[in-house]
Parts: sequence; C-alpha cells; structure tokens
Amino acid sequence: MKSSAGDAGSRLTRERTEGRGRGGDDSGGSNINRDSSGRRRHSNGRSNGRGTSAGRTSKDKRYRKGDGARGAGRPAASNGSTAVRTTGIVTAFVRDVRTDKVLLLRRSNRVRTMRGKWSGVSGIIEGNEKPLNRAKTEIFEEAGIARSKIRLIRSADGIRIKSPQYRNHEWVVSAFLFEADSPPVRLNWENSDYRWVKIAEMGKYETVPDLYRVMSCLI
Repeated sequence: MKSSAGDAGSRLTRERTEGRGRGGDDSGGSNINRDSSGRRRHSNGRSNGRGTSAGRTSKDKRYRKGDGARGAGRPAASNGSTAVRTTGIVTAFVRDVRTDKVLLLRRSNRVRTMRGKWSGVSGIIEGNEKPLNRAKTEIFEEAGIARSKIRLIRSADGIRIKSPQYRNHEWVVSAFLFEADSPPVRLNWENSDYRWVKIAEMGKYETVPDLYRVMSCLI
C-alpha cells in the first residue's frame, strides 16, 4: 500500500513538473483557458484585419462611385475627347400680317435658364412627338394664340446651337414661321413681357443665343 501511494505521489509530482516545464502552472485548465483566449485574440485580430480591409474596400468603392457620378453626363469618347449631348427644341415665330412684325417674348425669372432674355416661342420636343405639333402647343401655352389663328409659312430643321449654360451640350432647333392677323397675346408664367418688332430690329434686343440666325433660316 505504501508502495502504491508512493507511486501515485511520484506520478503526480512528475505531471506537475511536466506542466511547469511546458510553461504553465500545475492547473491544466488554466493553460487551456489562456491558450483559448490567445487563439480568440489571434482570431479576433485576423477578423479585425479582415474587417478593416473590407472597410477600406467599401470606402474605395464609394469613392469610385462618387467619381463616376461626378462624371455623369459627360462621357468620354474613345479618342479622349468629350462627347456632346443634344436636346431637340422648337423655336416658333408669329408674324403679324398687318404690321409685318414678329412676336418676341421675354423669359421670366421663374424659368430655369435664359432669364430676362428675349426669344421666340420655344420648347423642348417631348418623346416622339412631331416638332410642328410641339410648336403649335407652345404658341398656345406661352402666348395664348390658338391653333386656328395661325398659318404655317415656312420651317427649317436641324439648326445646331451651342448651349452656353451647359458644358458639352447643344440644341438642335426645329424652327417655324407662322402668320396671324393681329392676334391678342396672353402670356403664361414662362414669360414676363412681349414685343412686336421688325425683323431688322431684333439685334437691339438681348436675345437667347443665335436667335437672329434661326430667324434667318426662315426668311
């Protein structure tokens, strides 16, 4: 019995000694906890590393998206130049047959562009509608002159005008000249004033770009 007790004591002493030799105390559970904790810290470190990397990647993507958004609407051509965008519009003139004067409208401060400039009746062509229909619609909306009161005299298509307020943008104008018999004018919110003027006098007014050139295509 003494021999067995001594053997057990020797084994316990050896196990404790071996435990200390492995760098831990005589509590195996403590070594396991620290090892597990160490691994978790190491695992967390890797996880944090991946999280930081993911954060940088996400941020980089946002920067790239932002750069793309800032460049939207100005696509670069393959030769390195910048593509020009176009917008189809109508410009219509109404000429009074009694006085031989044309109607000019002064754009109000409520419109987005060309405020205070003088112009013919104008508007953007919507969808696949015919420019002539758009011109007649704009004349009624902006000047209050009904379709039945105007007669088409002449038209011109494909007049290109560089837009001064937008980069790399131009208007493609469909122009129309109508006649009417001294029609009354009723303005909507888009214009603040109107004048009946001789064509030769158009240069005295501060007009939208190339208005006289557009008129010249009709006379």
